[in-house]
Amino acid sequence: MRFNELMTGARQDVVCKIFGENLDTLTHYAARLNGIIQTVDGAVNIYEEKVTGMPQVVIKYNRDGMAKYGLNVEDVNRVVNSAFAGQIAGQVYEEEKRFDMVVRLDGETRKSLSDIQNLNITTANGMQIPLSFVAGIEEIEGVNQIQRENTKRRIIVGFNINGRDVQTIVNELQTKIGQQLNLQKGYTIYMGVLLRT
Repeated sequence: MRFNELMTGARQDVVCKIFGENLDTLTHYAARLNGIIQTVDGAVNIYEEKVTGMPQVVIKYNRDGMAKYGLNVEDVNRVVNSAFAGQIAGQVYEEEKRFDMVVRLDGETRKSLSDIQNLNITTANGMQIPLSFVAGIEEIEGVNQIQRENTKRRIIVGFNINGRDVQTIVNELQTKIGQQLNLQKGYTIYMGVLLRT
């Protein structure tokens, strides 16, 4: 299996690499190719590389809401950045060494979406309001990984072979891909086969 991975970049007997630039389009083509492979007799253990699945928090500022409280984007950014990434508040000296002292929220108070929504922002008149008053906050599924090969983005769909010869399966798959998967300009499929001896 390790030898397969060295030869084709994956552990399967047949590997289809789809190249292109848009990750959503690559994911769409990989799912369609997976469906096509499932119709080929002898194709087993189908693997579709996942490029999404990393949770990300997105904060979208409501500029009208910020204006109502006398806030601007820079003020809100500073508070959010300080709370979650940390901000240098000073320096600590230990003999000849100097260290930055970083201030941020305690780990227990920055674990959930509600912690971000309830983060206090100080308005221009000194009042404290939650961040959710001036921003929409949501958790989305973002990009987990981006694989590149020869400077192009790529995604892999692979499978193993059982009960049929490689050439027949690959020929059938190529025919079905040609009939059912019309790739946009700038997208290509490369098929790699590891022949067992």
